[in-house]
Amino acid sequence: MRDHALGMAVVLGLLAAACGPTGASVCACELAPLSPQASERSPQRGLRWWGRVDGRDILCIRRGTVWVVHEEGEPIVEADFRLERPLPAEPVQVSVRKLRGRGRVEVIQQPSRENNFTARILIEDRKSGSDRYEIEVFW
Repeated sequence: MRDHALGMAVVLGLLAAACGPTGASVCACELAPLSPQASERSPQRGLRWWGRVDGRDILCIRRGTVWVVHEEGEPIVEADFRLERPLPAEPVQVSVRKLRGRGRVEVIQQPSRENNFTARILIEDRKSGSDRYEIEVFW
């Protein structure tokens, strides 16, 4: 309890010093969390992709290059993308959000040194005919 009170006194002293000698009763200072997550960046959108899928395809991203590996069914048509920033050549956590499409979309391989920092995303449409897909990829 004494350590907690001492810690609070130090924090309050730092706040008072940061707010200055104005004698104001309200300070606009904020305390940042002291957890390890405070220093980590939240994922930002790096890529937006869209196209008509009828089967199984793998979307690959390496640095500033994006390509599709067609695995089965009909080839993708009407596809395009907007790369907002290159995928870093370092281990990062990639995630995907499906905005449109009836099938499965998921990250199947994270970038690593072993795969030359390439992210791979499965886009799978098992139903009859093609469907329009739109995804956002974050890192």
